[in-house]
Order: sequence, then structure tokens, then C-alpha cells
Amino acid sequence: MRCGLPGPWQDLVPLMLGAPALRYVRWCHRPLPAELAEGESAGFAPTKARRTDTGVRQRADAARGLRVDPFRRRQYRAHASPRGQGWFTTYGVADRGTNLLSEPRELTEDEIADVYAYRPTAEGVGEHYAPIRDYVIRVTLDTAVYSSAHPKPTQSVVARYVDWAYRIMGIELADTEVFDRDLIAYYAVNVRKAEAPKSYGATRGRLLAVANHLLPTDQRLTKLQSVPHSAYQSPYSAEEIEPLKLWASAATTSYMRHCCWVLLTFCLGAGLTPADLGTLRGRNVIETSQGVIVHVGGKNPRQVAVLAEWEDYAIVLSEAVEPEAFLFRPESHGGKHAITTDIINRTRTQARRFGIRVNTKRLRTTWYLRLLNSGVRLNTVIKAAGLRTPSALDRVIPFLDEEPYKEAVAALRAYDATRKAAYRKANRENCNRLRRERKELKRAMGLEGAQT
Repeated sequence: MRCGLPGPWQDLVPLMLGAPALRYVRWCHRPLPAELAEGESAGFAPTKARRTDTGVRQRADAARGLRVDPFRRRQYRAHASPRGQGWFTTYGVADRGTNLLSEPRELTEDEIADVYAYRPTAEGVGEHYAPIRDYVIRVTLDTAVYSSAHPKPTQSVVARYVDWAYRIMGIELADTEVFDRDLIAYYAVNVRKAEAPKSYGATRGRLLAVANHLLPTDQRLTKLQSVPHSAYQSPYSAEEIEPLKLWASAATTSYMRHCCWVLLTFCLGAGLTPADLGTLRGRNVIETSQGVIVHVGGKNPRQVAVLAEWEDYAIVLSEAVEPEAFLFRPESHGGKHAITTDIINRTRTQARRFGIRVNTKRLRTTWYLRLLNSGVRLNTVIKAAGLRTPSALDRVIPFLDEEPYKEAVAALRAYDATRKAAYRKANRENCNRLRRERKELKRAMGLEGAQT
């Protein structure tokens, strides 16, 4: 019985998944070989025999004919497909990179065609794009040759900024007037920060990079004060954890309850990110004599020990799917990304009923604080979180518990006092000799009554 939970861990199944729980757990990988549980399958857990014939959907579509235009069909399927696959295009990430070039390059015909075919989608910009179109195209083509990335992201930022400068501020379409460094700083802080608080620094940096290629040398700005990171949202308190469990149990289907509990268990219990959840499979959760260990894959492979209070939940969820099946959203993605936003949005009504808002960043911050307040060493937290530097933890410091003064002093002196005691014991004769020399020096200086 871990964590004082009554009964064996199987008793958690009705609490977590409701009435369909007896049909839900259909695969068990301990003991080997795996044996199927009794009862009818829940139907959503992937099996090895599923999707072996990948042409069923194509033949069915060909038989009845398309009922919607191809563009709408692709747009709809993009929401259910993992990012980076299908028709979704990622500019400047996988193909060319995003590093600045010291020497200009030659744009491809496709890149030039994309620049001329660009139409802004931002509200208000598209309606007034005609007067500034030629100027935006010229600026984009002049500056894109100094970047290895696709010019479309830069063109989007430039179009929005030029529209604001020309239509709202009344600035003439001249490089020295439009790309003035003070005007760019004002736009980033007072316009973009209000619309997108977390991206105004990136907008300012991209516009300044464009200005450095257009303006004369004496008007270029090489360095600005760094934009500080936005503060982390406050962690979930102990009183808010119970409503989160009620939210996970209140989902309308067993599949949704499974996804909610996976999101809650492995974000609060192991500090996983949505990308980590996307690579997690049933076999990656292993119970050992030291506890439950999660083997995380993806870009930051590592092993994370689950907090004791979430161990039983992790075991139940891992045994609810086949060992090779994805643990989070097993029927909706291919494992590269876990779209947690969709699950949170679809269960927003249940969350409001319990007076909470589910946020994966707050869940991870809660896990950070749990480890740091428990005295876990910083390098251990960084490794378990999959971080490369401790800079991400700077925004967590304001939420840490304040340690009493006496305990803080004792903790600071504990290691040094132990080291000194060990040194004096090993070098007793040398220490006594130094003490005698200090006494003789004090006597010679007439400081016999001074403190040692």
C-alpha cells in the first residue's frame, strides 16, 4: 500500500475511470508473458492488428466521391495530424535553419514566388495591404538574402509593422522613417506586448535585424537591453489538486478520462512536458523496488522517478494500454507531439464546474516546487526536468518556501563545519602548533587578553 491508499492499486480504477473501468484495463505486461484480462475490450486501446490495411479510407473516399473541396479537407485533417507531417510546412527549421549569414545568398524561385503570393491574415492588415504591398515585398527580398531561413515569417512581421507605421502613425514609406529604432522599440512594447506578451521581444529583434540591413551604418543599433522573461504562473496549491482529480474523473468518456488522468499524473508526478507525453508508451513506465521509473524519449531522453503519491495512478494508466501503444491520446497522434490543448479545451466545461483552469505549465511548476522545497539538489532537478541550464528555474524562485533563519544558517554551515572537524582530526599536531604560534604572537604584541 503506497501513500496510505486503502486496498490494492486496482481499487483506483473505478475512482479514475468510472463504470467502464472493468472493461478498460485489457492488457497487462506483468507477469510475462502478457495475458489478456477477462471481459470485453473497451475498444479504444490500439492493437497490433489495427490499421494494417492503410488503403481502406482511400478506397472508401474514391467509391463515394469527395463531398468537400480538397483545401477544406486538408485544413480539417491538419487539426488531427501531428505538426510537421502532411501538408503542414515549417519554414526555415528543417531545411535551411535560421542562422544569419555573413554573405548574401541567392533566393530560390519558390521563395520569391511565396513572397509575391503572400497575403496577410492579421485582422485589419489584409484590408489595407494594397498600398504597402510593393514596399513590403522590396524590404523582404532585400533582407531575406542575409538569412538562411525562409522569408515568409519575416515578411509577416514586416507587413504588420509597416501597416501600423503607415496607416496608424502616418509615417512615409521610407526606410529611414519606417525602420527608426525608437519607433520599433515603441511598437514592440506598446503594441505587440499588449497583443502577444510572450513574443514582443522576438518581434523587436526581427525588426531590428531588418533595420540593420536597410539603414545607414550610423543609424544602426547593435545592442539593446535584453527583454526579461515573463514570470511563471503560480503553482497549484494542495487545495487545488483535489479539484484537478475531480476534473479528470468527470470526463464524458473512458477515452477522455484516460487522457486527462495521463496528463495530470505525469505532469504533476514526473514533470513531463506535452512533447514528452507524446513519446510515452505503455512499456516506458516500469515499477522497481525503488519506485516507479518513467523512461522518457524524444529530444531529452532521461529517466524520472514518479513522486510517491502518483505511483499507483501511473501503474494503472500504463497497464490500460498495450506496451507498444502510446500512453497519451493513443488513437489521435503518431507520437511526435502531444496536443494537450485539445484535451483541455474539450473538458473546459468540467473544469469550470470545479472552479479550476488546467494549465500544463502550472502543473510542471508545481512539480518543480515540490522537488526544490523537499531539498532535492539543483543538478538533479535540472537532469530530471530535461533542461540544459538552470535559467528556466529563475522564474520559480519567487514561489519557493522561505526557510527559517536558524535553519538556513545551520544548513549553510553544516558542510563547512564537518569539513573543518575532519581536517582538524587528521592534522591534530599541525593545528596545535599553529595555535601555540598564535598565542606567542599575541603575547609579543601585548594582546594577551584578546580573543583567539
